[in-house]
Amino acid sequence: MKKFEIVFVNDNSNDDSIDVIIKYVKEHHVGHIINIINMSYYHGLEASMNAGVDMAIGDFIFEFDNLLTEYEQDLMWKVYQRSLQGYDIVSAVTDEKLDFFSTLFYKIYNWGKRQEGSAYSLQRESFRVLSRRAVNRIKAMGNSIPYRKAMYINCGLPCDSILFRPNQNSKKFYDKAQMKNRRELAIDSLILFTDTVTKITLLISCLFFIFALLTGGYTVIVYLGSNHPIEGWAPIMGFLSAGFGGVFIILTIIVKYLSLALNMLFKKQNYLVKSIEKITD
Repeated sequence: MKKFEIVFVNDNSNDDSIDVIIKYVKEHHVGHIINIINMSYYHGLEASMNAGVDMAIGDFIFEFDNLLTEYEQDLMWKVYQRSLQGYDIVSAVTDEKLDFFSTLFYKIYNWGKRQEGSAYSLQRESFRVLSRRAVNRIKAMGNSIPYRKAMYINCGLPCDSILFRPNQNSKKFYDKAQMKNRRELAIDSLILFTDTVTKITLLISCLFFIFALLTGGYTVIVYLGSNHPIEGWAPIMGFLSAGFGGVFIILTIIVKYLSLALNMLFKKQNYLVKSIEKITD
């Protein structure tokens, strides 16, 4: 059997999962290096997984977002074998029905990427394997990895997936901190990796600008007409229409520049490691 290492990331959990892992390793003589990264505080899935990938040194890296094995064990071997066929990133994708908000996010994201001509779509993945070339490419693309799955399909390297049917109920439950983190990640991903939010923002700005123009036109008609409203109404409305029209033009320009800035520079994302434990039997 080939040697490998296992990296566990303890994202400041409050259960006894780490004790269970240590006990299992010592009792069963796993025979492989076990690394446990203890985060200083709760960072969320993306930052914690980044810490784990940064520590990994192998030519191929398996990423498991959770320890729930909803698949047969030979699926890991199939995914690995597919990666040897020239794919730098291979994912195990479940055909399980997603909840409403996850489905909505994937539809909006994939719609935005299709408009840009992308050949890959985001899907609900259980785990994936990365080549060392893929890891190096991702790190070269930016100082941080806001959303790994989106970075992977946008890195330009060959990607593939294997569809499987879960052998058990894999529905996950998240606490408030995790739900908040997932919502923020979804919004950040739509802004950073697609121009969907930018298009919506520009559309809203254009609609309000058109409304301001119509209001200004109506004001001019009233001012030049025979029936004058309250004295001073027309100049005030004309000033407000011109002012709001200018504001929406400026907002449109700002949104465009912010979109460019986000595509050029990721938000800096740091993580703090409290300790690292290395277990060998």
